[in-house]
Amino acid sequence: DRKGELVAAARRQVALGPGPLAVAVTKDGSRVFVANAGYDHHSLSVLDARSGAVLQDLPGATGNNRGFYVGLAVTHDDRHVYASDGAADALRTFALNAGALSEGGAIDLPDGSWPAGIAFGPGESRIYVVANLRDSLLILDRASGALGDAAQEGQQVHAPRLGVPLRR
Repeated sequence: DRKGELVAAARRQVALGPGPLAVAVTKDGSRVFVANAGYDHHSLSVLDARSGAVLQDLPGATGNNRGFYVGLAVTHDDRHVYASDGAADALRTFALNAGALSEGGAIDLPDGSWPAGIAFGPGESRIYVVANLRDSLLILDRASGALGDAAQEGQQVHAPRLGVPLRR
C-alpha cells in the first residue's frame, strides 16, 4: 500500500503564459501549441515537444479586442493551425513552416458567437466550431471560410461533439 507517498513528476514542467486554456500537438509530435488566455495577456506559444523549449510566443492583442480561447486545432498534414478568438468572433489561422508559425487571415464568424472548440470533418474540408454564446455548432467550408450550416448544441458548449446527432 503506497497511500500518502509523494510521487515525483514523470516529466518536467514548462512555464507558459497566464491562463493556458488549450493545447494541440502536430501529428508528427514535434511541436506543441498552447493558447494562453490570461486576463491581460493572450498569446499562442509554440514549444519544441522534445525539449519543452518555447520557440515562439505570438501575441493576442491589447485592448481585449482579440485574443485566444479554448479552441486550437492542427491539420493532419501539420501545415496549418487554427485558434479560436472569442473576443473577435473569429478563427485565427496560422501557417506552420519549418516548425515556425506565421499568422494568416482570420475567418470571421457571426457576431456574438464567441468561438470555442474546433474540429475538422473527414478530409478536413469542413471546420466545426462551437459558437459558445450562441449555443450552436457552426460548420464552415475550410477552403473559403464560408458558413455552411449551424446546429444547436446546448448551453455554453466548449467542444464539438462529433458523432453525436445534431439538433436542428
